[in-house]
Amino acid sequence: MSQHTPRLRDYLTISAYAFALSFLWNGLGPLILPQLVERLVAADVKNTRLGDLRFIGLLIAVILQPLFGALSDRQPVRPLLGKRKPFMLFGTLFDLVFLAGLFFAPEYIWLVAAYVGLQFVSNIAHGAYQGFIPDLIPQPLHGTASGAKNLAEMGALIIASIVIATLFGAGQWGLGFACIGAVLLAALLVTLFGVNEQAAVASGRAADEGGLRDMLSLDMRRDGPFVWWLVSRFFMLLGVYFLQTYAFNFVRDNIPGVEPNSLVGPLLAIIGVLVAISVLPAGLIADRVGHRRMTFIAGALNTLGVFLFIFASGRVLLSIGDFAVRDIMLFAAPVGFGTGIFLVCNWALGIRLSPGGAGGKYLGISNLATAGAGMAAGLGGRIIDAFGYAPLFALGTVSILFGMALLLMVPADRPRTP
Repeated sequence: MSQHTPRLRDYLTISAYAFALSFLWNGLGPLILPQLVERLVAADVKNTRLGDLRFIGLLIAVILQPLFGALSDRQPVRPLLGKRKPFMLFGTLFDLVFLAGLFFAPEYIWLVAAYVGLQFVSNIAHGAYQGFIPDLIPQPLHGTASGAKNLAEMGALIIASIVIATLFGAGQWGLGFACIGAVLLAALLVTLFGVNEQAAVASGRAADEGGLRDMLSLDMRRDGPFVWWLVSRFFMLLGVYFLQTYAFNFVRDNIPGVEPNSLVGPLLAIIGVLVAISVLPAGLIADRVGHRRMTFIAGALNTLGVFLFIFASGRVLLSIGDFAVRDIMLFAAPVGFGTGIFLVCNWALGIRLSPGGAGGKYLGISNLATAGAGMAAGLGGRIIDAFGYAPLFALGTVSILFGMALLLMVPADRPRTP
């Protein structure tokens, strides 16, 4: 892969594990966790306890992804297993243990313990995995590779939204957890046998040497644009995460007479389809017109979508047989397109700002923004329980706009000549 244009097989095998991670967290976060929490806590604090759970778990993700990304950067490329696959093998096998812990948790405290454990081991694997694209894909094709990765993630979101919502709506919780475990194992096998780490792209400087501080530190003189990208990414994601985290409870609390799984599942699937439609074209276009420019377009779309949710009531706009098209589905459309463009183009921008040879470290540090935004979104539960959903969505709108302003501090990338 280092000396020629990557083949379709290369994009598929690298993206397989992204599919599994997306299936895990898009099934667990928006659909399963709210129902697990509601089963174990009082109704008047369910948003607060859900937010607390996500905050604690994602705090661990913020720490572990950059740490194990940097640790995997420093490993030698061993025959058969390479340098990143051992971390992924360990993390995935223990994912299954903690998924079982979530399913059998008899009290909220045990739910917290299982969720923290799952975040711990999953992010060991995730931190190492993020080094694959900078390792194995030439820089001019990072947008395309990010598009393939995000297409896999959105395919998983669509499938997880439908499958998990259907199974949990029918009371088949055990089968739902079993599906997640099966997807993780299948993706692990594709990674172990399909990704060739011997074909690493030789580019840039090698990973930093030194202790733990060096592994997690950034040099503002050298990494200033990366830091601005990181902070901008945090605020742009925060606004979307406010919406994603509490969508299930929003439907339950504001649309009476509707079983939440029957609406939230299709809603997430619609968003996933729109994201899937946009990711590959966005990656191809961004490689030519610039990743920063496309990120601004994504931010404008997400701002519009989150702002519209301030006025959402769940009213029916159109009935097609037994299927009701509600206002929240219409409002979700710009979020779907905007998220698809953002995930591809902003991620490719981050890869461009990461020094070669240290992709695991820098893209692991990027989780300070990604998981950090999820953590901060977890605090939104307190806003909802005190003031309602509209103030939270208003705050999300402002957050995205602020992130777009900070993106001006990142140098515009030079488009690739077609």
